[in-house]
Amino acid sequence: MKLLRTMICCGTIASTITAAQGDLLIAEGGASEYAIVVPDAPTPEETHAAEELAHYLQAATGAELPIVAIADAPDAGRMLVGAAALPLAPDSAELAGDAFIVRAVGDDLVLAGAPPRGTLYAVFDFLEREVGCRWFNWYGEEHVPDLARLTVGEIDRREEPAFATRDVYFHRNSDPTVARNFVLRSRISGPATANLLGEEGYGGTRHINGGPGVHTLFHYISPEQHLDEHPEWFSLVSGRRQARQLCFTNPELRQAMTEAVRAQAATMQGVRNISISAQDTGGEFCECEACRAVVEREGCPGGPLYDYILEVADALAEDYPDVFVTTLAYRHSQSEEPPAGLHMPGNVIIIFAPIDANFAAALEHPSNAETLANITRWPERCEHLWVWYYTNPYGSATGLPIGNLGRLADDMRLFRHIGVEGFFIEHDTGIAQMHLLADLQTWLLAKLMWEPERDLQALIADFTDHYYGPAAPMIRDYIDLLERETAARQIGMRWSASPGQFKHLTPEFVARCDTLLDAAEEAVAQDDVLRQRVRIARMSVDRARLMLLGLAPETITAAPAEVVERYRTTWERAVQERIAENRRAAVAAFVDAFLALAEAFREPAPLPAPLADVDPDRVVQVGPMVVQARRETRLVPDERAAMGIAVTRPTEGEAPFTMGAYAFDTATHIVRAEITPEQISSADYSLYRLGEGALTPASSIWATRSWGLTVPLESAFDAAEPERVFTIYASMRFEGPAYNQPGEEDRVFIDRIVLVRAQ
Repeated sequence: MKLLRTMICCGTIASTITAAQGDLLIAEGGASEYAIVVPDAPTPEETHAAEELAHYLQAATGAELPIVAIADAPDAGRMLVGAAALPLAPDSAELAGDAFIVRAVGDDLVLAGAPPRGTLYAVFDFLEREVGCRWFNWYGEEHVPDLARLTVGEIDRREEPAFATRDVYFHRNSDPTVARNFVLRSRISGPATANLLGEEGYGGTRHINGGPGVHTLFHYISPEQHLDEHPEWFSLVSGRRQARQLCFTNPELRQAMTEAVRAQAATMQGVRNISISAQDTGGEFCECEACRAVVEREGCPGGPLYDYILEVADALAEDYPDVFVTTLAYRHSQSEEPPAGLHMPGNVIIIFAPIDANFAAALEHPSNAETLANITRWPERCEHLWVWYYTNPYGSATGLPIGNLGRLADDMRLFRHIGVEGFFIEHDTGIAQMHLLADLQTWLLAKLMWEPERDLQALIADFTDHYYGPAAPMIRDYIDLLERETAARQIGMRWSASPGQFKHLTPEFVARCDTLLDAAEEAVAQDDVLRQRVRIARMSVDRARLMLLGLAPETITAAPAEVVERYRTTWERAVQERIAENRRAAVAAFVDAFLALAEAFREPAPLPAPLADVDPDRVVQVGPMVVQARRETRLVPDERAAMGIAVTRPTEGEAPFTMGAYAFDTATHIVRAEITPEQISSADYSLYRLGEGALTPASSIWATRSWGLTVPLESAFDAAEPERVFTIYASMRFEGPAYNQPGEEDRVFIDRIVLVRAQ
C-alpha cells in the first residue's frame, strides 16, 4: 500500500486541484479549492470531525475550507466526511467498532469510519499523518506545521485498533475541555474517560461503569450494615469473622449480593459494566471449610469469587443482556490465578491487574514468571480479557526516574498476542509523576494501544523531535541511558516502591544524566517553551538528587541550592501553565512539602556512643527521606534530628513501644524489640538497639502496633552478600506522658536507622 505524501514548498495556488506530479493539491498560498462535505443531516460526531478538519487545515495552511452539505457540494475537490462518503466508498458502511478508512478517489478524499467514533479517528489520522499535526498531552500542547503547500498523493488506508477498549486513567488536574480534546484525538476510549467522551460530538464509549469501578464488594454488602447481624457473610480469618472480604460460599450472602447487583443493573441503560471485585486487601477470601473446598477444587485462591461470578452473571443475562460483570484478577495470593475448571461466560470481563509484578521489567522477564503464567492461562477461562496496567510505580519513590518505555512496548505486544481485548491503564500523570517522561509515556500508550507492533524507537524519535526540537538528540540519549541502567541493575521493584529499589540511581548515574540534560538545556537556551519542556523532564533527576541525600553515607550532603531552585521554579511554572485553577493549590503543596524537607536536610551528625568509634566502612545509615508519608505518618523538619528531618507518628500511648525489622518478601520477622518508658531517659534522640539479622530485598523497619510507620531498608541490602548480618539500631526520640517526656500527645520521631555490618 502506498501511503499518502505530504509536501512543503513555496508557490502560488494552482488553477486546478490536481498538482503537476499527479498529487492532489489541497492548499497553497493560504487558499484552497476544496470543500469539506458532510451529510445533509450529520451526526454530532460528523459535525465535530468536519470542524476539527477545517480548524487544523486553516491553522496549518492558512486556507479556510467551507463545510457544506452534500446537496451544496461541488462535483470534485471534496473532502467527504462520514456518511457523505458512501457513494464513493460504499465499503465504509461495513466498518465496525472504531475502524476507519482514509482514501483518495479521483480528485476527492474520503474520511469515514464506523459510528460513532470512526469518522473522528479518520480525520485525526489524516491530520497527523498527512498534515503533520501532533497532540502531545493532557495540557493542550500541540504541534501544527506551517505549510506553504499541502499536497496529497495516492492513498488507500483502512485501519482498526488492535484493542477494542483503550482507556487511560489520570488525575483530573488539567482543564477538562483540554483533556477531552486530547483523549479524543489520541483515540483513547473507555470507562475512565467516559465522562469526557460523553460530551456531544465526542463519540462516547461502549463501556461505562455503573456504580464504582473497582474494589466493590462492600458497596453491595457493607460491614456497617451487615457485619453485626450477619457475621457469617464475611471472611473467616484466624477463627473470627472479619470485614476483610465476603464468604462467597454462604447461600444467604450470595442471594443478598445478587439482589443488590440486580438493583444496580436496574438503574442503568445501554451497555454498562458492573464491577464485582475484591476489596483492596490481600490474602484469602475466607478460611471457612466450604471456601477452602472451592479453593482446592479450582486450584486457586480466587475460586470462591469466580464460583459466585458465574451465578450472578447468569442471574443478569436474561433481564440485562447489555450488562457486563467485571472483576479483577488481582494479587498472586488472591484472584490473579485463573480457576482450573470454571469458564467465565460472555457477559463477564476479566480485568487482569498485575499489581504483584516487577514494575521495572516486562512481563516476559524471568522475574515475572508467575504473573506471565497466570495471564497466559486466562484466555482459556474467559471470553473477554482486559488488563488493568500500571505504567509507573507508586510509593515514596513516586517521581524518580525509571527506564520503562521498552517494558510498555513489550507488554503491549504480549497482550495482543495472547488475546487481550482492552485496557484500563492507571497512568497517574497529575502530581509527582508529571516529573517523569509522562507526556511521552502517554503518547506512546495511545499509539501502542492502537497498533502495538509499531517501532518503539521510531515513535520516540517522532515525539522527541516535535516536542523538544534541537534538544531531542540529548533527550533520546538520556532515555537510552535510563533504559539501559534500569534493566542492568534491577532485581525487582514493587508497585509501592521505595527509593532503595531504584538500584540504578547511583551518584555516577545521576551525574551522567545531569551532563546530558545540561546539554539539552543549552541546545534550547533561546527558546523559552522548549527549555521548560526539558526542565520538566529533568525534574525527576533533580528529585533523585534531593531524595538520594539519605540513601548512602558517601552522598549525604546538604541539598544543592541550584537544584532546589531549578526544581521549584520549573514546578511552579508547570502548575500555572498546565493545572486547572481550582487544583493548583493542592498540587503545588506536594512539591512545597518536599522542598521544605530537602532544604532542611543536612550532613548527618556524628554517631553517638556506642557507635562513635565503629569503622565507617561497616556502617550504613538510612535517612527518613525514603519513608512514604501517609495517613498520620509525616516527614517533618526537625532541628534536633541528625540530618535535619525526621519521620513521626502518634503512638496512642503504646508502652512498651514495639518495633522491629520485617522481610515482606519472605513474610518473616528479622528482629523485634520492646522499648519501655524506663529506657527512655531523655527528650533528645537516642540510639536503640533492635537486634541482629540478615536483610532481604524487601526489608523494612516497622514501628507502632499498626505498622503505620515503616522505613524501607532496600538501600542497605547487597545482592552480592545476601547472607550479610547487620546489627540494627534506630535513632529515636519520644514525646508525651506515656514516655515521661514533654508534650501533650504521645508521639515517636525517627531520624535515622543505623546498620552495622558484622565483622
